Amino acid sequence: MEFRKQLLGGHFALIVVTMVAAAMAIVALQLTANRSRSAFRQHHEDVVSIERVRRETRQLVDATRRYLSAPDAAQRAQLAELQRALDPKLDRLASRATWLRMLRGPQLEQDADTFIAWLSRAAAEPMTMDAFEKEVAWRRVVMESHFDELASASASHGEETVDDASSLARRAQIGLGLAMLLGAVMSLGLATRLLRTHAAQLRRLRNATNLANQTAVKHEKALEVVRRELRAPLDAIALSASLLRDRTRRESEREHVDRISAAVERAEHLLDDLDDASRLMSGQIELRYERCNTRSLMEACIDRFFARAKAVHVRLKTDCRDILSVRADRERLLQILANLIGNALELAGPGGMVTLSAAPQAPGIRFAVSDTGPGIRPEDRERIFDHDWQGPEHRQGLGLGLGLFISKRLVEAHHGEIGVDSVVGQGSTVWFVIPD
Repeated sequence: MEFRKQLLGGHFALIVVTMVAAAMAIVALQLTANRSRSAFRQHHEDVVSIERVRRETRQLVDATRRYLSAPDAAQRAQLAELQRALDPKLDRLASRATWLRMLRGPQLEQDADTFIAWLSRAAAEPMTMDAFEKEVAWRRVVMESHFDELASASASHGEETVDDASSLARRAQIGLGLAMLLGAVMSLGLATRLLRTHAAQLRRLRNATNLANQTAVKHEKALEVVRRELRAPLDAIALSASLLRDRTRRESEREHVDRISAAVERAEHLLDDLDDASRLMSGQIELRYERCNTRSLMEACIDRFFARAKAVHVRLKTDCRDILSVRADRERLLQILANLIGNALELAGPGGMVTLSAAPQAPGIRFAVSDTGPGIRPEDRERIFDHDWQGPEHRQGLGLGLGLFISKRLVEAHHGEIGVDSVVGQGSTVWFVIPD
């Protein structure tokens, strides 16, 4: 009887040890995947930051060159604005270099400050273009060497993090194997199955992570190239339109300039949508929760779209009888509502009406945007939130594109639900529920 108790006690102890070892291995494998993803995201952010600083540095040099060729107050103001925008980004890169323990980390900050100060002096003091081009060439070489070194240091740090995490996973697997050797046949079989199951999950996770990372890198690089190539000419067009408006006296000519400015603003809004869509697809959106009053949200939306609704002859009204509140990211909630109202105004058409409403619905608040437009066909309702879908309304320029895709992802980030109700020929209602 005593032997049986000892045998059962020992077997139970071995099972507990095996289970603890298996749990530790699972945690280690999960930690490996999390650290690998974190290292990739950090390196990706470093690369994006470096490329952004490179781009803005080129813009600042080009603006200085234009100012030296034809100085005026507007270009001088633009130089100051570009410098103010670039200074904190260079400081962040210098801080990142120090954190990565780059040998030339402090030198990066010093050379960056010297470079910016020199550009300011070049714009303030008389200087020939030849002298400016000679000196700016070697100064840019110095800055580029710092940027390349920082990118290399970030990549090395990411590789070291992944190697450390992989080493942790290997040690956990070895410990689990040793623990299983001490167990009985049942404990060994159970642990083996667990090991094989989690090893297969780890391989699938690694393969899926590598594929997703490669796809994300290619997608982000392609989007970055597009955004970079588009923003520079858009900025130039916007600046030119602003200068033309200041110098234009005729009202008819000003209307043409205003149309140019509006087109540039819309293009920049589309680029911002691309940025949001890219971050949402890569999981880089962070929500800042706070208690939001539904009535103040609706008033903010009405104030924002009142002029636009009046211009297209659409009535814009709200329906919120009770003072409600919900815990959410206020700015992202306003972005969702703005996307839905903007689409509804385009679909409603002249003489139509758009209604914004909010009402309690378990487990939170149900928001809805209704329009009196042409409605959505039943076969299209499940696809209007896809980022790659283009329905008839989109092809006609009324657009249900990235705005609805971004709205859906933001609602899902709040753990909410979004959908659409529509009757062809009578209008549509896009609704979403934010849990409290």
